[in-house]
Amino acid sequence: MKKLMLILALAASVQVAGAQNKSAASLKSAYESAQKAADDAKKNTKAPTWIKLGQTLLDAYSAPMGSVWIGASRQDFNLVMGGQKPLSTENVTISNKQYTKENYAGKSFFFDESNKLVALLVTEPIVENALDKALAAYLKAAELDTKGQKAKDISAAITSIQDKYTEEAYNSYTLGKYDESSVYFEKSADASAALGGTINADAVYNAGFAASFAGDNERAKSFFLKCLEIGNDGEGGEVYYKLADVSAKLGDEDGAREYLEKGFSKYPQNQNILIGLINNCVSKGEDTGRIFQLLEEAKKNEPTNASLWYVEGGIYEKLGNYEAALKSYDDASAVDPKYAFSYIGKGLLLSSRAEAILKEANDDITLNQAQYDAKVEEYYKMLKSSIEPFEKGFNLSTDPSVKSGIAAYLKSVCFRFREESADYMSKYEFYSKAAAEEEAQQ
Repeated sequence: MKKLMLILALAASVQVAGAQNKSAASLKSAYESAQKAADDAKKNTKAPTWIKLGQTLLDAYSAPMGSVWIGASRQDFNLVMGGQKPLSTENVTISNKQYTKENYAGKSFFFDESNKLVALLVTEPIVENALDKALAAYLKAAELDTKGQKAKDISAAITSIQDKYTEEAYNSYTLGKYDESSVYFEKSADASAALGGTINADAVYNAGFAASFAGDNERAKSFFLKCLEIGNDGEGGEVYYKLADVSAKLGDEDGAREYLEKGFSKYPQNQNILIGLINNCVSKGEDTGRIFQLLEEAKKNEPTNASLWYVEGGIYEKLGNYEAALKSYDDASAVDPKYAFSYIGKGLLLSSRAEAILKEANDDITLNQAQYDAKVEEYYKMLKSSIEPFEKGFNLSTDPSVKSGIAAYLKSVCFRFREESADYMSKYEFYSKAAAEEEAQQ
């Protein structure tokens, strides 16, 4: 069935390619004719005149791209292109990634190392700035369509333009044109709200994200602030971290600290915010007491939120206070015995401490044999102590990727001790099977 659907889809693409196979000259002529009507004082007071202009502009915009699509395999691309051969082929490096660039008349296609189409560049547009002009035409049509007779068609066209801006934005981003990508994301956001609709929050965030990559921190900050204004904090509060980052780059360390504290208060589990806050404290020569103060305030507001104690454990761990970290992970388990990450955090800490002990033993050439053996024994003891919390985390977790990682770890550790007892051998066999099953589900 999947194969049949693919064949039908490709057949449809070929049919569309044939339907859109108008010459650039005829498309430009259609646009010029529609533009002439829009310039006519007798005709430019009617919505259909502007709708016609908008449609000719969209046709002119889309035609050079043909019916190919980003993500197409080489086989699909060749089928849709109908056997056309590139005028030239070259290898290019963009943002440290290798691409094969194939140049055709008026356009270029970029393929990644897996031979998948990842970007395209129209070098000879039929009409310059066709999307901008099309949007303006449809907005004029909406203004004249006082009775709403064409409202549905106009709205659909503007939505299509919004989507095309987004496609251009991602395309520009892939090609390393981050400043251009930011502008297209901004245009997508503006188009989404053009007729009084809800602004596309993702487009606003992406406009800021691309601007930050381009090094335009002032522009990036304006969009991240817009995100907060429209209620888009980003995934896990990432907007606060981005605001802190660009503020610091603009020399506003106090502003950066303020955004980090606000973000941490709302999203204490965001590791970027947490690390940023710790680094900010260190760079200013301050202790980290303020971070714990914020956590205590959060605990008072959410006394049953075990993740707050889990975050506290992570802070202590980063600061090298391992005993306090273990206590915080245990406290998280006490607050919510079913919170998987408290056990996982404890297991990871014990595992990392075990590896540190072994490294210390191997690196310290002053140890005699007895001292070395004592260190190794301490390593084994610490390693074994990580098994129980990891097992609890495995049993409580519902995330296949997390369970897979834990199972792989437990498989490795229990294999090391399998000859000590039947219990370790049984655990090794169980987690070997579990690791394979969890990996197969991903």
